[in-house]
Amino acid sequence: MRPQSAKSKGRKWQQRIARSLTELFGWGEGDAESRPTGSPGIDIMLSAKAREDWPFDIEAKNTKAFPSWAGLDQGRYNSGHKRLGCMVWKKAREDRGMIVFDFDEFSRFWKEWNE
Repeated sequence: MRPQSAKSKGRKWQQRIARSLTELFGWGEGDAESRPTGSPGIDIMLSAKAREDWPFDIEAKNTKAFPSWAGLDQGRYNSGHKRLGCMVWKKAREDRGMIVFDFDEFSRFWKEWNE
């Protein structure tokens, strides 16, 4: 696959995630935006209001094979203070995706978030 095609595929997945979160939480325009592919940091930029509703920082992956720990580690590395990094992965040519967390980190995070 050409790099341009791969970036386009990733960009469309990021935009779909941002749109889905906006619809799910009833956010306004600009509350969840896809960051340009290849940019450093998290893939979905959230407004202050959106960050209150959704405490997770997203690394989006749209690949043939499951990216294993590398994708999750990237999301964790880019995650902000008091937020939890996760990976939202979609297998190429599939219409559905999955969200992946480190289980121990998620357990600790959820306990703190709900206190």
